Amino acid sequence: MRPPVWALRDSERLDLNEFSMRFSEAWSALTSRFLKLECRQSYREIETNESQAAYESGDVDEARELLRFVRPPCRLNNTLGE
Repeated sequence: MRPPVWALRDSERLDLNEFSMRFSEAWSALTSRFLKLECRQSYREIETNESQAAYESGDVDEARELLRFVRPPCRLNNTLGE
């Protein structure tokens, strides 16, 4: 699968070392949720993943809209007994 045109807008191709360095810097600077677009791999999400189904059918706008309304994961208390 090739990346959609909108994902490549204003992008540049990086070698593995440059990608690793930039990804590490970006990961360290995250302060909120992010979306990761992977186009050169194949995998399946759970069967009820509506945004993936929309993307695979070619409706990228609907996929983005569905992702906007996904609830963030619950934070679990790591303390035993609570």
